Amino acid sequence: GGQNVNKLNTKAQLFWSLETTSLLSEEERRTLQFKLGHRLNSSGEIVITSSRTRTRERNIEDCLSKLTELIKDALIPS
Repeated sequence: GGQNVNKLNTKAQLFWSLETTSLLSEEERRTLQFKLGHRLNSSGEIVITSSRTRTRERNIEDCLSKLTELIKDALIPS
């Protein structure tokens, strides 16, 4: 057991594919590729994890929130 048992059971991982998403225009996709390229894994996915809360559902919501903020921040013109 130990204290990490609950964290491992409730940890959430989100894999979001920049290449295959239909939510972005081609220009947005290029912008994200440029600004977030360092965050992409070998499959072209952004991987976000969360184990901040005690429930898996809230950790999934946290992952989605982190992804949303990451995309919004990257798409703000600099």
